[in-house]
Amino acid sequence: MSRVIICDDHALMRDALAATVRSCMPNVEIVQVSNFVDCWAAAQTQADLCICDLAMPGASPRDGIAKLLSLQPGLAVVVVSGSANLGEMEDIFELGVAGVITKVTEGAVVEAAIRLVLAGGRCMAPEMFRRKAALVQPAPPPHTQIARGLTKTQVEVIRHLVDGKTNKEIAKQLAIAPSTVNSHLDQIFKRLGAANRTDACHRYLAMQSTYAP
Repeated sequence: MSRVIICDDHALMRDALAATVRSCMPNVEIVQVSNFVDCWAAAQTQADLCICDLAMPGASPRDGIAKLLSLQPGLAVVVVSGSANLGEMEDIFELGVAGVITKVTEGAVVEAAIRLVLAGGRCMAPEMFRRKAALVQPAPPPHTQIARGLTKTQVEVIRHLVDGKTNKEIAKQLAIAPSTVNSHLDQIFKRLGAANRTDACHRYLAMQSTYAP
């Protein structure tokens, strides 16, 4: 049986993460703790994954995560951040965690991130991808994306997706129905060859990073 440790000092957040984990790992054993000290103790037992809040009692965010990684080097750790500090999130990612996501991330994206990490991959929040792409070079104009197979509306949808917006938020922003957003996402996944929302963000930002004005 798989074993997952969920560490967060808010019970509601732990329960929400536990529900998401169970949706993609039906036979999982979940251990919930609320501070870094208990997190470190739980991590010294056999586990497949640890989903850990970035700010908890017991240690500073960086020190808490660094010690967690040192106690169990083979443990896949996904950090959940409630902060909008992208520099801090990137610093944590560089420590060697398997993933960094934010607390406003949609449930389906969290589930996709969990599956990716369990398969041996790494993931980062869309906001981090967007920042890295912006540091490399400016984003290509919409017509460049259209030439690569996406319509103008689909470009707007994927850009909002990269910003971490939910389907409802995208629908409201573009003044279209949520079902229309779903249809656009289906087409975007097919045209980008993406398996899910996270993968689509990866591929879209990769297209940006290879663009030469």
